[in-house]
Amino acid sequence: DRNCKFENGSIIMFRHLEEMNNIQNINLSWFFIEQAEELETDNQFFNLFGRLRRNVQPYQQFLDLGLAPRSGWIIANAGDNWIISLTVFNCSSLNSFVESNLFVAYRQLSASIIVCFLSIPLI
Repeated sequence: DRNCKFENGSIIMFRHLEEMNNIQNINLSWFFIEQAEELETDNQFFNLFGRLRRNVQPYQQFLDLGLAPRSGWIIANAGDNWIISLTVFNCSSLNSFVESNLFVAYRQLSASIIVCFLSIPLI
C-alpha cells in the first residue's frame, strides 16, 4: 500500500507521475513533486494544481509558515526549463520562489552531510 493514513482521516498518497491518469478524479489539499526538472512541460504541475479542491482546516503551524491552505510544492535542480518561466519571471502573491545551494543552506544541514559534500572532488 502506497498510502499513509492518519487518525483524522487524512491520507498521503505516494504516486509516480506516470500514474496521472489514475488520479484524475480526486480532490487534493496539497501536492509535492520531487525532481520536477524531469518533467518536459508544466502540464502535470497544472493538472495537479487543478485538483486542489479539498476543503481543509490546516494547523496553525502550517499557516504560520505563510503557506496557502491548498498548496503545491516542487523540488528541482537548476536548469533552463518550465520551472524558470513559472517562478522566477512570474512571481506574484500566489507563488514564491526559493533558490538555494549547499553553501547558502549549510546551517540547515548536519555536519556529516557537509563533510560528505566537501569531500567530493571538484571537476
